Parts: sequence; C-alpha cells; structure tokens
Amino acid sequence: MWNLERLEQSLPDLLAEKLVTIAQLSKSGEIQQVNRAWRRFGLANGLRLFGAGVGENYFQFSLPDQVEAFTRIVTGDQDEMTLLYPCHSPPQVRWMLMVAAPLELRAGTGLIIVHVDVTEEVEKWFSPCLLFSEPLHISEGSGARPLLRVLEFAVSSAIGMERVRTFWERAGHSDPADGPEAAGRLRPRRR
Repeated sequence: MWNLERLEQSLPDLLAEKLVTIAQLSKSGEIQQVNRAWRRFGLANGLRLFGAGVGENYFQFSLPDQVEAFTRIVTGDQDEMTLLYPCHSPPQVRWMLMVAAPLELRAGTGLIIVHVDVTEEVEKWFSPCLLFSEPLHISEGSGARPLLRVLEFAVSSAIGMERVRTFWERAGHSDPADGPEAAGRLRPRRR
C-alpha cells in the first residue's frame, strides 16, 4: 500500500490551497484506500458508500472510455491518463483534473487516481460553454491551457516520486533519501 499522506505532502506548493483527493485501486478497480480529503469531500457531497467507497469498484462509477483507459494503464499499454471533467453539484459548479497512473512501472499492478479541484483555472481560462460539455482528455491534445498542463505535470511528478519511495522502502531502506549513498556502496570502488 502506498502512503497517501506522504504523496499528498509531496505535491508542490502550487496545489497547497486546492482540494486534492486520492484513491489507490487494485488492478481490477477495487478502491483499496483513500486520503482524508476524499472522505471529507464525499461526506460534504452526499457520498453514501460505507468507508468512503473503500472496497467498492471504482470502474463501476466511471464512463466506458475511462474504464478502457484504466485497463490500458494496468496492462502497461498506456502510461497515464489525464482528464478534465465536470463534478457539479446543485449549489456549485466544479471542475476536476484527474490523473490516473500505475502504482508500479510493471504491468499488472493497481492504479493511483488523483483528483484536483481546478474550477478557478477553468473559469479563468476556458469559454463559458465548457460548463455544459463532456470530459476533456488533457493528454490527448484537447487544447488545454498551460496552467492545467503545469498542474498535470505537478501531480504526475509527485506520483512518480512516491512510486520511487515505495519501491525503495520495499527494498528494505527506511529513508529514500539514503538512496544515492546506498547505491554508491553497491558500486565497485575505484583504486
């Protein structure tokens, strides 16, 4: 299991004031764990699933093309998926940026899903007609504005760093910062 709090803390300051919800999924889509923000957001928005959805299948709440993309990520046929989608509620217009990536770089592992509230950026940069549109796949060249690309990169980078930390810890090292020193001890010494 990933350390979702550490992943959240590794997100850059650019995202510090934003709602960031995170879920770890099995390769079949079962929600294995979620962060506190996910739980709070769910409660505030009427989520009626026990445990904030942990144990439920995330894919059953997703559109068919999203499930296909998640499956391609799990099988290693796609690196990640980024999607800008509407997440409106009766009193509020809200837009979320979702980044889905594999837990590990090898095929057959689960997914990490990060959602970031980007309503402010969407309202500032996009046409008002977007308020009624379908989700936009940012990674498919949808004409996303530079700031959304920066946010996408920030989330993807944090996911990559957490992937390295998790791998490092599984290798028996308590502090990923010890990596270069430990790696140096494995190399032959020069005379």
